[in-house]
Amino acid sequence: MGRSFAAKIDQDVVVKGTVVLKAGTKAFGKIKSSRANPRKSEPLTLELTSVSVNGRNVTIKTNSVQPESPTRTARQAQYGHTAGTLTVTPGTKMQFQMAAPLNL
Repeated sequence: MGRSFAAKIDQDVVVKGTVVLKAGTKAFGKIKSSRANPRKSEPLTLELTSVSVNGRNVTIKTNSVQPESPTRTARQAQYGHTAGTLTVTPGTKMQFQMAAPLNL
């Protein structure tokens, strides 16, 4: 895995009343796992890895997020098959939580 993706922060990130990341801040992440291997039934799992602050990328650590997937039939679930490719469309909102302090 490890393919990267770009995103943007949807809302201001506020800590103790101070805005630390403004809405619209560029964020970057990676795919931790996906259903690319037909022998495994791993869900698509994403995490953010950095944000762009004042023109420089700052490393961050977040929780992993699994976007909603299509409903599977009981038979597919029993045998670990999926109903097809999961596509995350532009504009899809996902909520990540910081897993370590942000050092700016």
